[in-house]
Amino acid sequence: MRKLLALKILLITALTFCLAGNSYSQTFVGVRAGGGASQLLNNLLNSFSKPDFYSTTFTYGAIGGVMFRHVAEPHLGFQAEINYLQRGFKQQLPEAIQNGEYIEAEYDYIQVPIMASIYALQGKTKVFFNVGPYLAFGISGTETVFQVENFEKKSSKTTDIDFGSEDFDAFDYGLEAGLGLERRFEFGILQVEGRFTWGMGNIYNADKPYYPDHTQNMTLGLTVNYLFQLDKGREKFDYVKKK
Repeated sequence: MRKLLALKILLITALTFCLAGNSYSQTFVGVRAGGGASQLLNNLLNSFSKPDFYSTTFTYGAIGGVMFRHVAEPHLGFQAEINYLQRGFKQQLPEAIQNGEYIEAEYDYIQVPIMASIYALQGKTKVFFNVGPYLAFGISGTETVFQVENFEKKSSKTTDIDFGSEDFDAFDYGLEAGLGLERRFEFGILQVEGRFTWGMGNIYNADKPYYPDHTQNMTLGLTVNYLFQLDKGREKFDYVKKK
């Protein structure tokens, strides 16, 4: 039910902004690239249900994708993306444990966010805010289990993650919010954006007794984006007005 609701929100958001266009609306396409830090949102949630599960910390990965942006009004638009996103986590062993297992995991996702874009200021330099839902699909991943002896990682074993198995859920959905600064040049628009991604779907199957109840993913990302306008013949409004 929640997956169907996420899909409906995504489609409604896209249709709302596509129908909001006028004779002054403008369309851009572009690319984005950068990196992010991710971990599981389980530290607080699992402390009540399964307190024996170790807390997690951040791991780092790449972010890249293509962008489509439609500006319907001087301070409002809509943005859709297709992204490649690396996620993961590292377990933190409690200090009291000298011997045991330590897990590091990495996941590769294809992600499709559809967001409202809000712009502040006029002229060539602007502040922007993006917010909206996303859908994502896991395509691959690895899980490395380290054997710990006297607080030191000794041997390790790496296995490929099968998102089609009963242990994992390939489908994810959630919310994204980003804040950034952009500058318009003759050759296009350059942006620097920080973004927070909050996953609402569990990566691991919570019905299994050996997995925690909450394994949603959280990602903090930083990207550099480049966009160029497709319909340069459009009359300019304040969004692109040069000062």
